[in-house]
Amino acid sequence: MSNSKKVIGFITGAAAAAIIYVLATSPKNSAAGRNKTAGIKGAWKENTTDSFTGWLERLKLAIDKELKQEA
Repeated sequence: MSNSKKVIGFITGAAAAAIIYVLATSPKNSAAGRNKTAGIKGAWKENTTDSFTGWLERLKLAIDKELKQEA
């Protein structure tokens, strides 16, 4: 079995396990489920925005540093 097939199999298995975990631990009440999902969405959005902003700042600093070295 090639490495790419192993990686695809691993990713597929991990995704299936994650879906089963979410379904097994999700609340049965739809309002509670929406609240839980909204909280996860808000946290994910905040973390992603912070990570992207930090990455963008580091990229700007690296570009500025390169431009100063060329001058």
